[in-house]
Amino acid sequence: MTRVAFVSCVKLKADTARPARDLYVSPWFIGARRYAERNADSWLILSAAYGLVDPDRVIV
Repeated sequence: MTRVAFVSCVKLKADTARPARDLYVSPWFIGARRYAERNADSWLILSAAYGLVDPDRVIV
């Protein structure tokens, strides 16, 4: 069985284009990302603006 984690986006973002995993910079997101990376086989970001986002997708 494959475990997939979903992490919600947050308002606090970096001001330059970068992969979605590095775009969101709040302490909450960073902690949720770490949890997802350690405990799931893969993870995705739920974004209000972009929908379901692969963490490697570069967002401007």
